[in-house]
Amino acid sequence: MLDRPNDSLSARDIAYHMHPFTNARRLESEGPFVITRGDGIRIVDEQGRDYIDALAGLWCASLGFSEKRLAEAA
Repeated sequence: MLDRPNDSLSARDIAYHMHPFTNARRLESEGPFVITRGDGIRIVDEQGRDYIDALAGLWCASLGFSEKRLAEAA
């Protein structure tokens, strides 16, 4: 297993979350892909890498992340 602090999001994900369609041994050795925040169409992973979330609309976040006007309306 990769060297991770026991309280990191990655370590807790491996210890307590079941990923039903994931290779468990590879997940344990390489670690999970943990997203820590999002803004608009951009997401940031646990290591601070920035991505464009090209699949958000496929599932449920087609309006983007951190949309202030929607949070205020809710």
